[in-house]
Amino acid sequence: MDEVRIRKTRGSIGRTNELCRIYSEACIKLCNETGIKVIDLWTAFQKQDDWLTYFTQVFLHDCIL
Repeated sequence: MDEVRIRKTRGSIGRTNELCRIYSEACIKLCNETGIKVIDLWTAFQKQDDWLTYFTQVFLHDCIL
């Protein structure tokens, strides 16, 4: 997560990339334990050089349309 850029534009973000990773892993674990299919978007976004731009241009754009 580009925490530095977010803090410059929004101030305190109230969460960190590390906390998001822990939450994501907990959700995946719960889904696996209960047999629910899950897509690991956190890891997918982390693989992008500029995940925030990728997320807003690809994911949010598709959700809004």
